[in-house]
Amino acid sequence: MNVTLTTAQLLLVAAATAIAPAALAAPLVVDDFESYTAGDLDVVATPAWTAEYAGLSQIASAAGNQYIVNAGDSDWSHSYRSLGASVTQQAVLSFDIYVEDDVEIDHAFGLTDSSEAVDWYGDYGPYVRVTPDGPGAAGIAGLDVRDGGGFVDDIAQITTGVWHNVKLAVDTAGGGSFDVYLNDAPVYSGAGFRRGYGAPLENFLLMAGQNTSPLVRVDNVTIDVIPEPASLMIGFVGLAAIAAGRRRD
Repeated sequence: MNVTLTTAQLLLVAAATAIAPAALAAPLVVDDFESYTAGDLDVVATPAWTAEYAGLSQIASAAGNQYIVNAGDSDWSHSYRSLGASVTQQAVLSFDIYVEDDVEIDHAFGLTDSSEAVDWYGDYGPYVRVTPDGPGAAGIAGLDVRDGGGFVDDIAQITTGVWHNVKLAVDTAGGGSFDVYLNDAPVYSGAGFRRGYGAPLENFLLMAGQNTSPLVRVDNVTIDVIPEPASLMIGFVGLAAIAAGRRRD
């Protein structure tokens, strides 16, 4: 049966084509930490979160807002949770950080695949960290990026006592790369994964270095998975079919 769409229906499909990517890529809230009571992460936030060591990660609050902090002792300390999504191509990870002081900090944040349940550190993909600022300026921490085999220090400055937004724009193609944004300003581009991409990124991971204090707050973690072109095309074809069906009626 030949079906002819009206001009209005064609315009509807065209409009849907233009707005569908934004609609389908709405950020998914991974955690805003408001659903827990304050306390040890391994007590108040399981099974959502998994902590490597009991007592070193906490859900804390200030001014009516809840967030997560973690610390390290004689060893590195890690905590992670599922994204609730699977990153196989492109995505944007977003989270807010607040550095209370620029001493005793070495805190990292990023994405991993599901093998992190076994290998806490080795399969880190894209990630950044906060450390004392290289020049040693008071009230300033440094934002560092892991670019393949090593860190690039002080790609941006983090003022203490203020919330900042960090975004990692991730692309798994070619072994994996990502761009870093601080407060929506680009500060580093083309960083390589610590290890080449080998499996879907499915966890948000926090890491605190040896003998660090819980001075870096993390909040409002979201993931925005960019739809694959094939998925978008299926959606567009579906819209056209709906319009066609209405025309037949």
